[in-house]
Amino acid sequence: MIADALVRHASDKAPELLRTERSTKWRDTSRNFFSATMGTIGGLNAMQGKRHFTLQPQLLEAIVLATLDRKEIAFEEFCRSVLFRDLDLIVDRVSASECERLSNMNLSDFDDNADHLASALEALGLLQQYSDMTKMVTVEVK
Repeated sequence: MIADALVRHASDKAPELLRTERSTKWRDTSRNFFSATMGTIGGLNAMQGKRHFTLQPQLLEAIVLATLDRKEIAFEEFCRSVLFRDLDLIVDRVSASECERLSNMNLSDFDDNADHLASALEALGLLQQYSDMTKMVTVEVK
């Protein structure tokens, strides 16, 4: 997807560059740069082999601290507003149901994603769970 976006942009700005024998080299370099960056910041499970996107603790903490403008927000709202609407990350069932591309997926899988995200946030001290099942993502240092 990144290479395709770069090709579309380059075809508008400098189409002659796409016709040279070097045209595949910059695509590979761009793809490798993206993978290396995602791995370094904690957005990939591994730097080599079979990879998938993930939110390692450092990246998750950075996202919470950079995006919350209030001291706390309901976990469900964090998933919908911050992760899905602002960052295009689909973690929970509600966000998945709003995404047409995922209409064929089993939405119960996203319940597991949300539970794992809540556990990770809690381990970082960024989630407060209350007795009435309310979960609040918080940036308050306790």
